[in-house]
Amino acid sequence: HAAASQAFAAAEAAYTALNSQICPITLTYEDSEEEHSAVVSLTQQLYPKAREAVQAKAWRDANKTSMDNAQSAYDAAASAAETADLHVATKRAEEETACAGYGGLVPTPAPDTTALYVKVTVVFGLHSGRSTLDGVEFFDAEGLKISASVVNYQDEHNSGWPSCALNDGDSRCWYEGFHNAPVIGEPIGQCADIKNGDFQGNNRVTTQGASHECTCVNGKYKGHTCRTRHSYAAGCHWFLFQLEREAQVSRIQLTQGCGYPAALSYVEVSACTSADVTTCNDEILGSGTRASADQPMDFDLGQLSAGAL
Repeated sequence: HAAASQAFAAAEAAYTALNSQICPITLTYEDSEEEHSAVVSLTQQLYPKAREAVQAKAWRDANKTSMDNAQSAYDAAASAAETADLHVATKRAEEETACAGYGGLVPTPAPDTTALYVKVTVVFGLHSGRSTLDGVEFFDAEGLKISASVVNYQDEHNSGWPSCALNDGDSRCWYEGFHNAPVIGEPIGQCADIKNGDFQGNNRVTTQGASHECTCVNGKYKGHTCRTRHSYAAGCHWFLFQLEREAQVSRIQLTQGCGYPAALSYVEVSACTSADVTTCNDEILGSGTRASADQPMDFDLGQLSAGAL
């Protein structure tokens, strides 16, 4: 594609250069035959140069189409490979269980998915709605609620829209930080601990929020579109919660932010060993997607899907 683009640029430049030689020429009936012949010669060269430029452009466009098709094929193959890997893992688990009694395959121990700390990463990629939340609730495999409190996070708006508002019982809501350059500070886990001077402007980022900011690559987080609606806003955000008891989080429910519809489009949960975000596991416990603001923000992490349960 690069070679084709260079060829088109060269052909277009050659045509433009030749055309620029012709355009300034003005003939009169008194000019010589030699001068008339020179103009005719230049004009006769112009169309072949135009054809070369047209052919080079077609070559460039064809190469771009091929590259786009190749990328689509790669994405499809990658998705198929991921599905195949999941199928193989499922079949192996079935074989291990079936063969264990005959001295065959020994079942692989199930990974420990319980956690005392969990990190919630969110993307607000919907066209409608805002980057705001009223609360985050966790449930175990039996459907019992697991009380939790926020202990670390990436960013927040101001004292009226802080991250600690995600804790149970607080009437405020969280709104993303934006508008001005961020003020760096330590996490405020309980809203009762907010002091004068903690907030300046409408963008407060924690120390680890600044050093470990959730980032979108080419406008996407793990393939999910990020939308920044304001200056200095992040494309995605994370919160770290401490659970009241060590448990397996099987379901997560998020609520809208104080009457504002949330533009939430993707959420994922990962386990951590402490309130330090660097202790969080890269392998997620589960995730969910949301296609429109009309859908509930209720995600069954065991099924890696979204929707009302």
